[in-house]
Amino acid sequence: MKIANFIIAGVCFLFAFFQRNDPDPMLWVTLYAAVGALALLAALGKQCLPAVVLVAAVCIYVLGTCQAGLIEFLNNDDGQTIANPMSKDHEYVEVFREFGGLTIALIFLAVIAWTGGCCRPNKSGGGGG
Repeated sequence: MKIANFIIAGVCFLFAFFQRNDPDPMLWVTLYAAVGALALLAALGKQCLPAVVLVAAVCIYVLGTCQAGLIEFLNNDDGQTIANPMSKDHEYVEVFREFGGLTIALIFLAVIAWTGGCCRPNKSGGGGG
């Protein structure tokens, strides 16, 4: 499962790199970099469940702030899709993209927690033989 976490780390670091041009890059670069760092730690066998829970909580909070844009996107009848360029007239398209990115981040966090040793007891603990 190390390979899965290394792949997640690479994908998240790429996501973070491409978010530099976003209108609000600090949030997205930090979020994707944090998920990538947690995947890297998990791949290296480090326990990271408290940090995974914290980053997941941040993702869920930000998802809540995207709710109105998600509903607007789903109800739009102006032909806008996520492939359309950013526009001040259709800001809900960008919000929908952000919602998708957060959903991917949450899926990655679940994989990190499940496969990366975060949910398993530490094997180096000390029984006396």
